[in-house]
Amino acid sequence: MSDNEFDNIPDEFAGIDDADWGEILSCPDTRPPHVQSPSTSSVYSWDPLDDDVLAQLDTLEYELTQQVSGPSQPTSASTSAT
Repeated sequence: MSDNEFDNIPDEFAGIDDADWGEILSCPDTRPPHVQSPSTSSVYSWDPLDDDVLAQLDTLEYELTQQVSGPSQPTSASTSAT
């Protein structure tokens, strides 16, 4: 049995046993350099949320969590008649 848990996963490189990875990895990178655009926004940026949007999200979150947990029902011990 192999020590590597991924040896049993079939892939297109499974039959390659005699690759000289040292030589392959020591080759120079021939890709063109990546130039970042001068834009001030990033890929992960978004417009700030205003108070109205945050209030709507709070309402939506409350409604969704109430649906998941279900409406609370009073127990017989808490609803005693006087």
